[in-house]
Formats: sequence, structure tokens, C-alpha cells
Amino acid sequence: MNHYELVYLVSATYAEDELVPIKDKVRAAIQKNGGQITTEENLGKKKLAYPVQKVRHGYYLLAEFDLEPEALKKLNNDLKLTGEVLRHLVVTKDLRPASLKPLRMPRPETKPEIKIQPFKEELAAKTPSTEPVREKVSLEELDKKLDKILEGDIL
Repeated sequence: MNHYELVYLVSATYAEDELVPIKDKVRAAIQKNGGQITTEENLGKKKLAYPVQKVRHGYYLLAEFDLEPEALKKLNNDLKLTGEVLRHLVVTKDLRPASLKPLRMPRPETKPEIKIQPFKEELAAKTPSTEPVREKVSLEELDKKLDKILEGDIL
């Protein structure tokens, strides 16, 4: 048998005292499928994040139970057919003590130092320059070259 946790949502159109028969229906569905309820809790009336079947407020109810894994699908179908339950969620719950649960890897407390260099400097340091080095040309030399080019006939 696995241990499961069921959270289900009931419309707030029902009064607090009208929740008892709905809890009994859910309890009967669990027991009909061979489950044994260990705890039940009313989490209270809350505003929903979005409307569900045009309902904006609802009661959240919690039940923990033991059930065979093969019977879980039938229980889900039974809860879907229960008209008073707007939504439900069944998850497996790990009952092992914290000392036996697998540990997470701890995060390092110190961050490694990151060497930041400008990209151009890093690139220049890694690759040799392949461009030919140009000598600076004076304005007078540029004028002479331009005159030579323009001496020819212009069409």
C-alpha cells in the first residue's frame, strides 16, 4: 500500500455544516476502493485564483490515506463523478523520516571568482592580426593621387 494525499475543492455555495455529507462521500469513495484514511483536515474557505465552473470561492479539504496503487485510477474516476467536488489532486506522500530521505547536494557558499576582460582585448590576445599594417598618408600625397586619377578623360 502507498500513502497518498488528496486535496479537493468544494464550492463555497455550500455552508460549513453542508460539508459533512460531502466529506462522507469522499471518505466512502476512498473506503470503497480499499483505502484507509489516516487524517482529514479542513483548510478553510479561500478565494480561487480563477473561476472554476463559475465559482469564485471554495473550501479546500485535505485527506491522507493508504491505498493500493491499482485502485488509485478508480478512485480518481469516482471523484470526477462526484458533483460537489470541483477539482481534486492526489499525490503520493513519502512517510520516511527526514534522516532516511535522500539528501540534496549543498550549494557552494562562496561563488567562484570570474575574471572579466573586455572582449576585444581577449580576442586580440588570442589571435594574431592578419590585416596589413597601413602607413599614414599625408593630405598632399592624397591630392596628388586624386589628380592623377582625374587627369584622364571623363566620359
